[in-house]
Amino acid sequence: PAPPERLNPQSTRPMSRFCILMYHMVADPRSAEEHRFAIPPRRFASHMRSLRESGYTPISLDRIQAHLAEGRELPEQPVAVTFDDGFGDNYTDAFPILRRYRIPATIFLAHDTIGGDNRWMHASGYPRRRMLDWGQILEMQSAGIGFGSHTLTHPRLSTLDRDAAQAEICGAKQALEARLGRRVDYFAYPYGDWS
Repeated sequence: PAPPERLNPQSTRPMSRFCILMYHMVADPRSAEEHRFAIPPRRFASHMRSLRESGYTPISLDRIQAHLAEGRELPEQPVAVTFDDGFGDNYTDAFPILRRYRIPATIFLAHDTIGGDNRWMHASGYPRRRMLDWGQILEMQSAGIGFGSHTLTHPRLSTLDRDAAQAEICGAKQALEARLGRRVDYFAYPYGDWS
């Protein structure tokens, strides 16, 4: 995260950085393990309202990429909202809040879990959760929500050999692009794990 002074809307110094917020589930936690990944909808709404009321400018990852690649100027106090995994509550609970506050977001999808559940978490004792389905994804895309790749099956990439990692990364990108009908330019490492 950016240093606190960079996130202070009262700062008089020009903003040359941006902040990216990462969420997973927008739901009440069902277990002690989920407290790390689940934010209740009311609290998420409070976060989004605070962004709007505190002088931040919600922007897309495309605007950040244009800044990094082409030097395009960023607005004051830029912040991007992202979600890892593609939980079903991103549609049922987060999407209405994002629309209410006109906040763009990007959701990183593990392709082979679409329409299924969070099976990669079951072995660690997490409760079963539904993932987004294609109807929800396409509706959100038509409303301006962006999508990135999070591999095919959500593995720990650093534990895979080169060919398996390439299949997870490239396979997910190709499959998502075919179904979304547009380029998928962004990737999030499952578990934040990379080598």
